[in-house]
Amino acid sequence: VLKDYKVNIIEQLNKKLINKEIDINELAEKVNKINALKIENNDDLITLEKLNSEIYSSKTKIQFNRFKILEGYLNLYQNDLLIIGASTGVGKSALLLNLMEDLSNNYQCMYFNLEMAQSVLMRRLIGIFGNVPIKAIDTPETDYQKNIVIKAKNEIANRKLFLINRKNTLQDIRVGIAQNKEKNKHTIVFIDHIGLLKVKGARSLYEQTTEIAKEIRQISLDLDCTIICASQLNRNSYNEDLPTLNMLKDSGEIENSARKVLLLYRNPEDKKKDKDTLNPIMNIEIAKNDDGMYKTIKMKYEKIKQRFDEVIEYGK
Repeated sequence: VLKDYKVNIIEQLNKKLINKEIDINELAEKVNKINALKIENNDDLITLEKLNSEIYSSKTKIQFNRFKILEGYLNLYQNDLLIIGASTGVGKSALLLNLMEDLSNNYQCMYFNLEMAQSVLMRRLIGIFGNVPIKAIDTPETDYQKNIVIKAKNEIANRKLFLINRKNTLQDIRVGIAQNKEKNKHTIVFIDHIGLLKVKGARSLYEQTTEIAKEIRQISLDLDCTIICASQLNRNSYNEDLPTLNMLKDSGEIENSARKVLLLYRNPEDKKKDKDTLNPIMNIEIAKNDDGMYKTIKMKYEKIKQRFDEVIEYGK
């Protein structure tokens, strides 16, 4: 009955599209809502069967390869929403790309690029995958570097990554995930960044950000995916060595909707030593963590390669 109902409604919508009574975006939005319809058992009685199924059900933990220290403290699980907050120019896009390089070993990964040129992101990916200076793409200094670049390109292609450009509405995000999602692999979605997403209606920036945060969280549940978003910190953080959660730009519901929040900033002690180094030590602070610990993790950021690597502090 439900299937016949869905078919009937979709046929009606198609006729409206042909007659130009609705546009393609409205059609996609309505089809998504129709596909989400299901027959539910509204029995709220707590039974022994329900107790046994619920208390022993466990979420699946996301497995990292390079970032094992982060994995151990963060405890990122499937369907979580992770927000990475950082000031402009600190390296939040590079960190997202590094996480994608790591996680794409085991998961399907999609990167929604709302800001940068596609060529810039692809060049950064080659530097990260190959652990090689980005300038080696154009002018390799040795045959070894040349071969590393070729190998990195092949590896990126083999991972079957999705780089989705200039899709800046919540509906774009939802449709993009639904169209490309694999059935046999868990999907991890990267959004760079949350402040560039648009919502319909003339509302305050605070209200827009609140709606965006809530909807992104809902998308992660509806489409069974884990979402990692970059978010810009407000200008107060530019002069602060230690950013805080309340510096999430126009945060509204961002902090509440996210199950986990990372703050990325330059290590204060390293900053005192050399402000202009190309290999700064960065702090990744786990500032909110529903399932894990609070911890500050040091990482080396090699800007010429756009690569992050954990700093192992022995004895700590």
